[in-house]
Amino acid sequence: MLGEGRGTRDAGREEGWRALARPAAGVFLTLLACYLLTHGGTFYSSDGYALYATAKALPLRHTIVVPPDPALAWQIVEGRDGLYFSKYGLGQPLLAAIPILLAKWLRELSGSEIYDQALYLYAVSLFNQVVTAASGVLVFLLAVRLGNGRRLAVGLALAWGLTTLAWPYSKMFFSEPLFTACLLMAALGLLAYRQETGRGRYGWLALAGLGLGYAVLTRVAGALLLPPFLAYVAWATLAHPEGEPLRRLLRRPERQTGWGREAIAAALAFGIPAAACLALLLWHNVARFGSPFDNGYAGERFDTPLLSGLAGLLVSPGKSIFLYTPLTALAVVGWPRFWRERRAEAALYASIAAIVLIQNAKWWSWWGGWVWGPRMLAPLLPFVILGLGPLLRSSAAARGAAWALGALGLAMALLGSLVDFNPYLVEVHTRYEQAGRGNADPDIYWRLSTSPIVEHARRLWDGRDISVITFDLQRIGFSDAQAAGFLVALAVIAVVGVWALVGMRDEAKGMRGERRRTEMIS
Repeated sequence: MLGEGRGTRDAGREEGWRALARPAAGVFLTLLACYLLTHGGTFYSSDGYALYATAKALPLRHTIVVPPDPALAWQIVEGRDGLYFSKYGLGQPLLAAIPILLAKWLRELSGSEIYDQALYLYAVSLFNQVVTAASGVLVFLLAVRLGNGRRLAVGLALAWGLTTLAWPYSKMFFSEPLFTACLLMAALGLLAYRQETGRGRYGWLALAGLGLGYAVLTRVAGALLLPPFLAYVAWATLAHPEGEPLRRLLRRPERQTGWGREAIAAALAFGIPAAACLALLLWHNVARFGSPFDNGYAGERFDTPLLSGLAGLLVSPGKSIFLYTPLTALAVVGWPRFWRERRAEAALYASIAAIVLIQNAKWWSWWGGWVWGPRMLAPLLPFVILGLGPLLRSSAAARGAAWALGALGLAMALLGSLVDFNPYLVEVHTRYEQAGRGNADPDIYWRLSTSPIVEHARRLWDGRDISVITFDLQRIGFSDAQAAGFLVALAVIAVVGVWALVGMRDEAKGMRGERRRTEMIS
């Protein structure tokens, strides 16, 4: 998976889209097949059901108002005029309305006997699997543009998609997968804006603005990431060869002209899509709670002592990111090499990781609620994994370590994907209450004996609380023929994905052979 790649500083610019299409498709289909193989057909969390309530209300009732639900009292809150709304961002429900509409159309077209509400829920349960597989493509494209060869870029994408929290959270309806995808889209747009020339580079900058704006629309806490992204935009604009008029302006402002076009074009390209998303965010707040700055999180604070939150997320036996994603340890070791090779990108990615880490270490619920692993750190993982490229290109020992740590990460991802975390958390909280010890959070995450990692391993060994519905779709209303059709489609996706990745090696051999023949003729 993590093979040696050989590239130059600007290898991404030299790779044509045709050469990248096959491995990109292979990454997407391979990841999607893995995710579908372990899918559960439900949301696993109250957060997911609250997001789903808005996603369903938008296309079916053309409103953001949702019914009050005592079981979701933390997530669905009272707003304007005594109406109830989800407190979460609008970005995910907007896009999740698409599978609901598709499910409605397919049901009407096929005459399916599946209850419509069950079909809508099932369709939306697949949303993050598609989003996460698409994010794998973005990781691949970023890795190529960062100077890694296609084989290593594929390896980094699969490493992120299969050995981190990405796999478990692909089957849940939290907003982290979409938020991560938006940040990756912004990062890819900015890197391409830096590397490309001509008018087309502003299209990449617009993509970056859309990605960052939609990230904030999805999770308002993403606004804290605006400064490092804006700093990178400014730097990329000034450092680019076409930014020479701006550089002269900064050196001798009293004598310079001709700089306005570059500055205005960059500001409009990035600013318009970002501002549109931010305007929609402010409207959403006004429509729900009467103020553009009220997002429904009243009473929830960033009041955890920083060192306590950092210790929980970094070294506790129940939530350490190094336990749930072991490759992050190697990335920390390899970061100085990434910094020497790509300082601007290393600074941006490190800023993303640091802000996400500190922000969530300060959050009152630093452990992320009833979830698997440090959920809220998932958005930083692709940027950390991308920093491994230079180290893996230069060190056989590092590649060996990456394989070993990746295998451990794959085991952790399977523990989170195959076993439902809810039954154990219900049991351990009940034990605490019966013993008069109060709330089990976050105490259970500081004890090895109550760590979810240990308990998930036990339950997987015993075959308890398995959360895979792939081979039992009849349980949610599928007919035998429909269930068989799903398995056939899954097999086709897997075969085509693997074929695309294996064929990439044959294609590379053919290209090397053609170059040798050309050199001999010359």
